[in-house]
Amino acid sequence: MTSGRTGWLDVAKGLGILFVMTVHSVIPLVNAITVHLSAFAIPLFFVIAGMTHNTDKYRYDLRRLISARGRQLMVPYVILYVLMMVLFVPLRPYIDTYLTPDQLLFWFLYGGGPPQSATHLWFLP
Repeated sequence: MTSGRTGWLDVAKGLGILFVMTVHSVIPLVNAITVHLSAFAIPLFFVIAGMTHNTDKYRYDLRRLISARGRQLMVPYVILYVLMMVLFVPLRPYIDTYLTPDQLLFWFLYGGGPPQSATHLWFLP
């Protein structure tokens, strides 16, 4: 019995997940390996997401697609940012970080920070 799934695609997804988890688990130890790994892992997710995207669901209704994707992406993004700021501002004196609240606001609005923290976006125009 076949499941209709593509084996190599599942393996690629799994590797991408492992790569991203590795990058996030060693962030305090940022070095050349994590920079290069993140430059590969994030684009891998974008490529695989594009390959597995189901276009039939919203084929004739672009407004519905944008609305649904907007809710799926932006609602958690905004909630997590607000939660992060509520926790970050009072705890900042006790956290060893170089970030300031205005830098976090910049990251929220533009989706990235200083150039060295945006290496995973190399493939975007």
